[in-house]
Parts: sequence; structure tokens; C-alpha cells
Amino acid sequence: MRWLIALFLVISFILSGCGADTTATKENDFSPLSDIIITSENPFIANKTSNQFTATGNFSDLFTTDISDQVIWTSSDEGIVTVDSSGLASAVAPGTVQISALLDGVVGFFFLTVTDAKLSRIELLPILPTVSKGLAQQFSAVGIFSDASTQILTDTVTWTSLDGDVATIDQTGLASALEEGVSNITAAFDGITETTTMTVVDAALVSIEVSPAAAVDIPQRVNVKYLATGIYSDNSLRPITTQVNWSSSNPAVATVDPLGIAVGSTAGEVLITASMGSISDTATLSITADKLVEIRIVPATPSVTQGATTALTAVGILDNLAEFDITKGVIWATDNENATVSNSAPTEGIATGITPGTTVVTATSGNITSEPVTLTVN
Repeated sequence: MRWLIALFLVISFILSGCGADTTATKENDFSPLSDIIITSENPFIANKTSNQFTATGNFSDLFTTDISDQVIWTSSDEGIVTVDSSGLASAVAPGTVQISALLDGVVGFFFLTVTDAKLSRIELLPILPTVSKGLAQQFSAVGIFSDASTQILTDTVTWTSLDGDVATIDQTGLASALEEGVSNITAAFDGITETTTMTVVDAALVSIEVSPAAAVDIPQRVNVKYLATGIYSDNSLRPITTQVNWSSSNPAVATVDPLGIAVGSTAGEVLITASMGSISDTATLSITADKLVEIRIVPATPSVTQGATTALTAVGILDNLAEFDITKGVIWATDNENATVSNSAPTEGIATGITPGTTVVTATSGNITSEPVTLTVN
């Protein structure tokens, strides 16, 4: 009986071990913290400046990770250097101190020397940047000291922008371009200043949206009018249909003209692309086996009062005798200025009476043009 009980306990122990987590983590006994390595931007800093320390934990040589926000930071002499909970050390007076990082009884050390060097000048980067409206520009400040040493002062200097309507800047040196114009960006520290000029220009194109975006199934010879909208760096939306370059992935199936009007000539599928520089967007166009064979304008004898509007409809007739509304896809044309017919969304087919008289109206899709109708303007 005893051996059965012992066997049961052994098997239970083995099975429970199969589900154990052996992943190397700080909390896992398999990988306790064994060492803390402190790294620094500089071993020497000038008085009144700051320095960021980083603490990296070595867990039994299995893995390392940043533990800067977990350790307890201390300075051996706060009359020379103070250090906050994030590891940012601030120089108070010349001298040398020991910076310590403590966690789980493990301590890392770093010796930091504060010099009595004086700031001679500040250099700003970039010099004279040009930034598109809505974008941001990161500035950096480098201090050159009396002992010829250099030190990054980006987070130490005081940043200002002369024209806050054109650009603002925070205390990390990150400037935001708000409106077109020019503003002076200044960094100041310990009585020394340096200024550069930031020019804000018109917003830059960020992306393009082609509509209709969903895949379109359309018979041959039926127009599809695509539109391109530009999304800019200031979050503005601008119509750019006539500015982009339009292309078809297979012109033998469907072509697209500079105005974004696509038409298919044989069954198949293509990608319609609108591009400007390196930025582009695409939409899928599927051409069916059906063909447009006739266009009929309704009403057949339209009339409109001068200064008023009336709606015209273009009916497409296919080779299978099916009929459907293609008003928004056709190209409307008039033979004189007595009346106009809109080709612009969302008012396609709306006729406006301009001058009393008559005008001949036609509707074209692909290579199919309707029989002309006479529009009378009263």
C-alpha cells in the first residue's frame, strides 16, 4: 500500500510540473535579477545642465530589459547632482557623484562628473527648415562649452516661437506648423540664445482616396466617373480629380481618361489608379459581357424656364434589351449657350435655362451617343 501511495505522489508531482511556467521573467525563480547596468548620455556634464540615465536589468544572463522606471535612483551627494524617479540627473554644482539604481537588493553604479565649464554658444538643428502646414518639426539644441566639450541641451533649453499663429513649439523642441508664414524659433539657456527661422508652407498631400471605392460591375461602353480626393497634412480634404494621373492596369479591357472617366471595351477586371508623385490609390472595375447599344434621353422634348432647372435622364439600353439609368455616367453636351446640362456630381443631368431659345442636347457613354433632343428655354 505504501508503494502505491508513493507512486501516486510522484505521478502527481510530475503532472503538476508539466504545466509550470518556465519562461524567463523577473518574477520567475529561474531568472532572478543578477545585475543592473547604468548607461548615460555623458560621463561629464556642465553645471546647471541635466543628463538622462538608463538602467538595464540582466536576469541571470538569460535576458535583459529596461528597468529604468522600476529602480530606485539616488545620488551620493545631492549638493552636486540630484536625480529624479525617471533617472534624470540635474547638476547643481561642480564635483563627482555616484549615481545608484536599486531593485530587489541589486545595485548598479555610475560615476558622474559635473564640470565648471561655461556655455559659449548654442547650435540648433535643423537650420532654416521648411515644414508643410499640419506637420511637426523636431528641433535639437547642442551646447558648446568653454572647455570645447559639447552636450545635447534639447530638453534643457527654453524653446519659444516668435509667431504662435504660424508655429508653436513645446519644451522638448517639437514644433507644430499651423499656418503658412515664417516664425523665429529660439532656444535659450544660461543667458545664451540661438535663433533659426521656420517657414510653414501649404499643406502636403498625405494620401489619395478614389471613389467609388467599392468594386464596380458595369457593362461594356458604359462610363464610370471616378473622383480623387486628396487628404492633406492639415487634415483638409481637397478635390484633385483633374490633378492626379489616371491609369488602367489593362487598357485592353478598360481605359480611363485624364478626367477619371473609365469605360470598358471587353469583359474582364482592371485596377483604376489615381496617382500624384509617390502617392496613389486604386479601385477595382469589372467589365461584364453585356454591351451598351443605345442611349435614350428622357423626356424626348424637354423644356425649361429661363433661370430655372429641369432634370434630364439618360437611359442605357443593352444588347440583351435590358434598360437602366446611366444619367450620372454619360457626358452631357449642348450645341449652344442657351442652356447648360451639368456633368458634375451630384447634379448630373440637371439642365439650366440661360437664354430663351433652343439647344440640342446629347448624352455620350463610351463610343455610344444618344439621338439628340431639342431643349426649349422659355
